[in-house]
Amino acid sequence: MISKHSLALIKPKNFRTEKRDRSKFNKSPKIRADFSFAGNYYDLAITDDKFTNKYYKQNIPCGFHEIDREAYLTISLGEEFNHDNKHYKLVAAVIENNCGRYRVP
Repeated sequence: MISKHSLALIKPKNFRTEKRDRSKFNKSPKIRADFSFAGNYYDLAITDDKFTNKYYKQNIPCGFHEIDREAYLTISLGEEFNHDNKHYKLVAAVIENNCGRYRVP
């Protein structure tokens, strides 16, 4: 479990991304992080523009994409969500070791 602190730096296991299609809602795709950490599974929004922009600029298709390089994630609490007045975890930054490459189908 990711600690109850408002900010944490973690090294996830089985890290992959998902470019989630939201066209049926008339919205642009969202990039999410899919990973495990300390025995728990997470599916969190990524708000790191430097990381997510490559998914839009390179026109990477929707779906899951394996990350085959070492990466660290900065986990943060987002602003209060209007619908339920709760704060949700998100990936504020992705720190990658540049020794690997993306495997995109």
